[in-house]
Amino acid sequence: MIEFSVLHNGGTDLPIARDPDNPNVTFASGDMAAVHRSYQRVAQQQIAQAVLAEELGFDYFFLTEHHFQPEGAEFSPNPLQTGTAIAMKTNKIRIGQMANILPRHHPLRIAEQVGMLDVLSGGRVEFGVGRGGGTRETEPFAQAYGSSDIDQYKNQAYFDEVLEIILKAWTEPSFSHQGTFYSIPPKWLPWDSALTRAYFSQPGIERRLDEIIETRDGKDFLKELSVYPQPLQSPYPQIWQTALSTNSVKAAARRGFNVCHLGAGGDDVRNVLDAYHTEAEKAGWPDRANSEPFKFGWDSSRKRGVSFLRFVHIGDITPDKRNGLFHFPNYVADSLISGIHLPHGARLTGEFFENAGMMLHGSVQQVIDGLMRDYHAGFEDHLVLPIFETPGLSGKEVEEQMQIFAEEVMPVLRAECGGSPEPAPLLEVPNS
Repeated sequence: MIEFSVLHNGGTDLPIARDPDNPNVTFASGDMAAVHRSYQRVAQQQIAQAVLAEELGFDYFFLTEHHFQPEGAEFSPNPLQTGTAIAMKTNKIRIGQMANILPRHHPLRIAEQVGMLDVLSGGRVEFGVGRGGGTRETEPFAQAYGSSDIDQYKNQAYFDEVLEIILKAWTEPSFSHQGTFYSIPPKWLPWDSALTRAYFSQPGIERRLDEIIETRDGKDFLKELSVYPQPLQSPYPQIWQTALSTNSVKAAARRGFNVCHLGAGGDDVRNVLDAYHTEAEKAGWPDRANSEPFKFGWDSSRKRGVSFLRFVHIGDITPDKRNGLFHFPNYVADSLISGIHLPHGARLTGEFFENAGMMLHGSVQQVIDGLMRDYHAGFEDHLVLPIFETPGLSGKEVEEQMQIFAEEVMPVLRAECGGSPEPAPLLEVPNS
């Protein structure tokens, strides 16, 4: 079986220029006012392209989270807000984030927002999480939340604690948390409410009054907190983690998370799959629902496994379009994760993406061949994750790419991989 996603990174629709003295430096052509107008257009295009993706038969639509980029590589400051607008205009496509960067969020707020989106979409959320990269994007939020992108030990600790709080919020009727970064609820929170005392004095309530209210020195203080709404999906939406390193892949496997891999092609595809499944087996096949083996690579019935980002452009690549295709990896290498160790000592640039088979451009057959190479790395089922909107393309050009892919690539891949599953039915809010 095979499924199809679209990942929208939010690159500018302004032309992309290249520094003649440094081929790895690309940037948006236009003054800062033009960049603002461009991102306003992109915000609307993201919703329109999600609607089109559903019409064309794609199964998932993923948005990234990025901030503060005049260079034009990425734009998606609030994927959950955009996802809500998408939910109101669609009824089948699954709505994901690749990813919510947890060091930029308060855990209670993001737990509420994802819960709202899952309810409003009928249980269609795919919850992506990441640790981030890029001090300019994280530190303005980090000063409020106590997180960090500069201190990687602190970054990891914050990420882990926020995830723990979110899962408590989604799975427990009320909860408390005492950690390094958060005390929930704060121990100093006074709460003298006759309504609260009456509610928790009822028989059959999941918490006793003394579990919710503590009296100290004649004053009442709140001991536990409830987060509303919890997601419709049980026990919670599938969690995805973005990854570039083998350590991140293994960590996601141990937690029972799916992986979106951003930097593997060629022989490295099989290496990533082996690392993920070996680690999952060692950990006892952790999963949000049932701990049992799932298919190698991707399991369409369980919606479990690994997918690989692929830049796709069908047709001739002019120099301007090539600048756009290379702009995202060039920006990432220069500004976000320049210190990461890639296979064979490579540097993450447009050339690396192209040579490793992560950038598929040319004829329809060339794109099919590139995606089938991934499949033949050992996938039992397959989830294809193309990105069509590269910086410099207009919204119309992106939609044309999606149309060609749906009409000329997807049918061939479905025939080769055994068809696609039916969309899951929408979940309904219980009447009582």
